[in-house]
Amino acid sequence: MSIDKLIEIISRLPAGSVFENGFYYAHSYRGYYDQLAVEPKEKVTAMEMVKCLTSAVGETFEGYKGGYFYMDGSQDVYLAWHGSCGQKIIGIGETDSGPVLILEDDE
Repeated sequence: MSIDKLIEIISRLPAGSVFENGFYYAHSYRGYYDQLAVEPKEKVTAMEMVKCLTSAVGETFEGYKGGYFYMDGSQDVYLAWHGSCGQKIIGIGETDSGPVLILEDDE
């Protein structure tokens, strides 16, 4: 899911929505340097996650092994620690406990 689409979906959640397992801190993804990664974080508000994503749009990030990559909002988003591969964020779901990230293993 692209940065822009993820911002759009998370922004539509009810005010005060909290993800038990969300994300923060944007950086270049280790698996594909031209894509965005965000690091896992527990108990994070939807607003904090939107802020993380919007701050990445229009920025240039250095790849793990060099190079510079501009994020225009069309890039996919991966949940991964800096320097590690992780899972692609493909959607947002809803449970009795609140919103959740829907993830897909990176192949």
